[in-house]
Amino acid sequence: METDRRGAFEAADARLPARPQTGDRIAYSFDTAIASRPPSGNTARDYYSTPYHEQVRHAFQPFYEDNVDVALLNLTNSTLQYRLLVVPGLYVMDERSAAAVRRYVREGGTVVMTAFSAKVDEHNQWFGTPLPGRLDDVFGIRTSEFYRPSVLPEIAFEGRSLRASIDFYEVLEPRSARTLATFTNTPRDHPPSRSTTTGRGAQSTWALRHSHPSSGRSCAVSMRAWRREGTGDSRRRLGASGRGGGSCT
Repeated sequence: METDRRGAFEAADARLPARPQTGDRIAYSFDTAIASRPPSGNTARDYYSTPYHEQVRHAFQPFYEDNVDVALLNLTNSTLQYRLLVVPGLYVMDERSAAAVRRYVREGGTVVMTAFSAKVDEHNQWFGTPLPGRLDDVFGIRTSEFYRPSVLPEIAFEGRSLRASIDFYEVLEPRSARTLATFTNTPRDHPPSRSTTTGRGAQSTWALRHSHPSSGRSCAVSMRAWRREGTGDSRRRLGASGRGGGSCT
């Protein structure tokens, strides 16, 4: 009887559309949830214009569409031993979280970080150092001014043309990073994505926030490229090296 029952469960499991994968995580920060939505009249509320929970929710979209298992984690209290780490709009970047990301990338991890990330420290004070705060050298870029164009940005990425559904982007200034994609209709053709390597991992950084499934399409394409079977070819195409790496800002 027990053998028949086990065989029935195995047969049912084989018919399921997907098997859980434990290699992907999305970082969540209660501090960011609070700091990004201060009382009315605070300028941070005007700057961080897309609610944090909305950005986190839409970070799930590529995983949902691809039927891939993913879970939330707190960077300050987690051992990062996952295939892919997504950091959507993490406004507050405390020392422990930054150290966790740095160590994860150095050991070969893949990070996808979106715009609005690493702007203030654990005391809710704007960083006086290059942005993204505490991580600019890890990502090999400096985030500069931001724009709210009247025309929605268009992006050339991996041989395809993508149109964002948002009116916001950050300017990425490369340090050790290389360009992955370009805006095609902005005044200075600002790059929406940069890539660099750190230790055994690598990072790609996007200038768009994750505020809507279609606005995060470029980030989703990047995330899928890093997760794809045969990731070695994906890394070479995206300019990475070692075991993995990536980020969306």
